[in-house]
Amino acid sequence: MAYIARSGSNKAIEMRIEEIVRSEISKSVMASGYVNYRLNVALRTEVTGQIKEILVEEGQRVKAGDPLLIIDRTVFQAAVNQQKAVYEMHKISITRQEVLLAKLISKYNRQKKLYDRKVLGKDAFENIERDTELARVDLKSRKSVLEQAAATYDQALDRLKKTTIRAPIDGVVTGLTAKIGETVVEGRSTMVGSSLMNVSDPAEIIAEVDVEEAGILAIAIGQSARVTTAADPNGFEAGIVTHIGSTARKVGSNNNSFLVKLHLSESSPDQVRLGLSCRAEIFTATVKNALNVPVEAILYEKDKQKTPYIYIVVMGEAVKRIVEIGVQNDSRVEIKSGIAEHDKLISGPYRLLKTLRVGKKVKPEKKKDKKIKGV
Repeated sequence: MAYIARSGSNKAIEMRIEEIVRSEISKSVMASGYVNYRLNVALRTEVTGQIKEILVEEGQRVKAGDPLLIIDRTVFQAAVNQQKAVYEMHKISITRQEVLLAKLISKYNRQKKLYDRKVLGKDAFENIERDTELARVDLKSRKSVLEQAAATYDQALDRLKKTTIRAPIDGVVTGLTAKIGETVVEGRSTMVGSSLMNVSDPAEIIAEVDVEEAGILAIAIGQSARVTTAADPNGFEAGIVTHIGSTARKVGSNNNSFLVKLHLSESSPDQVRLGLSCRAEIFTATVKNALNVPVEAILYEKDKQKTPYIYIVVMGEAVKRIVEIGVQNDSRVEIKSGIAEHDKLISGPYRLLKTLRVGKKVKPEKKKDKKIKGV
């Protein structure tokens, strides 16, 4: 009678059963950020003045050294003219002093001969000696003043030169914010100069993403990534980790994060636009040809080690297998030992799987046909 009751209670239940096969499995870290060019130079004014001309348009290609923008030169040209005049005046002053010193030296030499022959008195000789030495000192002083005037003149020339903003690199004009007639302000110790535009090199496109501190230690240079942009949510760009920030930074009200740069080797400016928001999946570990199962198929013993196990089907009955797990992502788990390829895995549903016992008869669940409204 007991046998009959046991037999009746072991009626086969329908469960999801799938064959265990080998495939690639990857562990990844998710991050979000923006698309950028690797070389992106922000141009700011180093002089204060009014913008007179803008010689380029946003998106225009330029060569290093090309003029991009001109600030009113009037005040700066006047300063150059003034400092040049001061510089020339000091040069003339030195020339006059050199002529005077030459005369004094000649006089000194004549009077020294007279003094040596006892024809000239000591006081008269000492006077000419003193005047000659003072003339030398005065010439040295005038030369120092000339150096100062030359430095001031060079500064005026440099400021005049800075009224023309030139391209620092070959690239494309991006982020053009300057407007004709606008007054721009040079940078100070407490503030940066007015922003004018950016010049970027589109030859290398990168994604700059923020990785939360919980996942940063898994990131390494050379890891692969898939980057999806907001403009093309169904597609992706292949990326490689090329830079990992060494200092945490605060992004909004979120936890600390680290800047990670991904080189998008197959992208072009026609496919990806500067400043697009993006989301990156960075693959931190990949195992090829791995036995793997769905995450929900893994159960854990209620012991201190929380030993993982799964159920497989043998001769129509549930059989428990203690397993060793490896790489895991959101949906799949690598099984390093405990099962074999082509074993029949019981993968769900979880509400039945968590109460399943060894020896319980199971059978594949029937596929439910989708009902069509109105039929």
